[in-house]
Amino acid sequence: MTERDTQTLPPQAPTMSQQFLEETSSTSHRHPGHAHHRKAARTRANKLLTSPECRRSPAPRPSSPSIFQMLIVLLFVVLALYAPPVSGQVNFNTLVPEVTGDTPPFEELVDRTFLCSVRTTHTLRSGQTALTWSRDNGLPQPNTVVPSSRNIGGGITTYESRLTFRPRDSDNGKSLICSATVGDYTGEATYVTDIILRPDTPNITGPDVIKASDEGEWTCLSEGASDLPPNVYYRNQKGEHLFQGVSQASTVATDLYGNLLYTIRVFLKTTLPTDSATYRLTCYVVHEDTANGYSVVKESTKEITVLC
Repeated sequence: MTERDTQTLPPQAPTMSQQFLEETSSTSHRHPGHAHHRKAARTRANKLLTSPECRRSPAPRPSSPSIFQMLIVLLFVVLALYAPPVSGQVNFNTLVPEVTGDTPPFEELVDRTFLCSVRTTHTLRSGQTALTWSRDNGLPQPNTVVPSSRNIGGGITTYESRLTFRPRDSDNGKSLICSATVGDYTGEATYVTDIILRPDTPNITGPDVIKASDEGEWTCLSEGASDLPPNVYYRNQKGEHLFQGVSQASTVATDLYGNLLYTIRVFLKTTLPTDSATYRLTCYVVHEDTANGYSVVKESTKEITVLC
C-alpha cells in the first residue's frame, strides 16, 4: 500500500461498554488473583451492550396535520359559527327564549302558569330585567310574575320567569309575548292562549202551573260553552233521567274573540204525575273534555204546581 492510499482516520471516543471492558481487563492484569472475576465482568458488559438504552432509536419528528384533518377542523368551525340556533339552546350571538305552559285548551277562570326561559353566556347589566311579559292589549289582570336565575356551569346562566293569571273569554286567541334582554342581546317568544269557556247556568222556561191531565211543554236553554258542545239532560224530583218526550236543537256561533259558542235547547213535552202537588223539574248541563281532564256541571230547577 502506498502512502497515497493510506488514510488517517480520526480517533473515536470509546463507548461506555468498551471503557468498562478495558478497566476490567487492566484490573485483572494488575491483580492476577482476581482473574476469576473476569468472566462475570464480561457478562455484565455484554448485558450493557444489549440493554435498551444502547438500542434506543431517536425520537420521531412531529408530523404535520394532513389536509383531511385540516378540512375536518374547518368544517366544525363553520358549523359552530353559522348553524341556526335551536330553541332553548345556547347561542353566543343571539337570545332564544322559550315559553311553555299547561296543555291547552285552558278552562276559563282557573289559574294557569306560563314559563319563559332562556340560556345565555352573556352578562346581565345593572338594572336590566332578563325576561319581561307583554300582550297587545295588556297583560291579564290580576297576575303574578316570579323571576329566577341559576348558573348551570360553563359560564352559562338560565333565566326564568313564571307568569300566572286566570284566563277569561277575552283571552282566547291572544298572544303572550316574552321578551329577553341580556346585555346588548335581545330575543322574543310568543304563546297563543286557547281558552275553554264554561257554559252558563241553564234556564228552564214553561208553565209554572198545570193540570195533571194536561200536557205541558218546557224548554231548557244552555249557552256560553265553547270548544265542545255540552250535554243537556232533564231529571225528575226523584233524580231519574227523563227520556220520553225529549228533543233537542243546537246552534254554533263565533264571538268577537274567536270562540265557538254552542247554544243548546232541549224540549220536554209530557204530562206530570199527580202524586204530589209540586213537581220539581231539573235541567243540568255537563261540559267536559276527558282528554284534558276538564269537567263542569251546571244545573237549575223549576218548581211546577200540579192541579188535580
